[in-house]
Amino acid sequence: MTDKVIASSFENNAKATPTNIMSDEEKRNYEFNKIFDLAEKPVIEYFCYLLQKDPIEFSEIYGSGDFITDEIVLSPFEEYKSGVYLCFKLGVVEHDYKCTLSDKLRNNLIIIDVIKFLEHAVREVSSTFSVCSEKTANLMREMSVYLELDYENLSFKPVYVYPPRNQVCALMKLKEELITFFTTHREKNSWNNLSEEVKTNWHEYIQKVDNMLNSTHYDEEIASEEEKKHNLKLSNLKRIGIIFTERDDTL
Repeated sequence: MTDKVIASSFENNAKATPTNIMSDEEKRNYEFNKIFDLAEKPVIEYFCYLLQKDPIEFSEIYGSGDFITDEIVLSPFEEYKSGVYLCFKLGVVEHDYKCTLSDKLRNNLIIIDVIKFLEHAVREVSSTFSVCSEKTANLMREMSVYLELDYENLSFKPVYVYPPRNQVCALMKLKEELITFFTTHREKNSWNNLSEEVKTNWHEYIQKVDNMLNSTHYDEEIASEEEKKHNLKLSNLKRIGIIFTERDDTL
């Protein structure tokens, strides 16, 4: 989230600390809280919809489910409409949802950053839901679906990935992160400064990932056919939409 977007959002909160005196840590904390205030409720509601589960089944994780429903409010743009505040929030919408955002606003750099931040928020909360408990991890692994931004309609659509392929992609990503960890320390000549425990763990982790990759096999043609079949069904299901509204005050 850029400083301009943070500033716009804070400007409309009379109790907020002015962004020009916020520390970097305060900005990071604000972003973290904003991510969950924006996306936690719609993402959990949506995954419950996909999984055909009652949200009460996850009460041991999320409590009563009485989440904050937040939005991003941008100050009026002189080049758009004088005195009009632009508001963005996330919500579960129908499969054929189309955001009312005009092309002029879509091309505005601050709006582009807002959309990117909302995409980041959905991705982060989705990842958290997938690992917050053994129950949700198993359900998400079985469903093998992630949310992808449909930029044309500004909504997040469910996309099915054939489970073995999904596992390979996840393992490759993990291996890439492990290799990046090693090369970064090597380039900084700091690898030898790490504890023996850290270096041993690194070798064990990357060996484990390699073993799992070598033991995971699937037919590409079958994977593609399965994904095509499942995604055709998913195309008729609800989505998470970026909901845009205008108002002449911040209340």
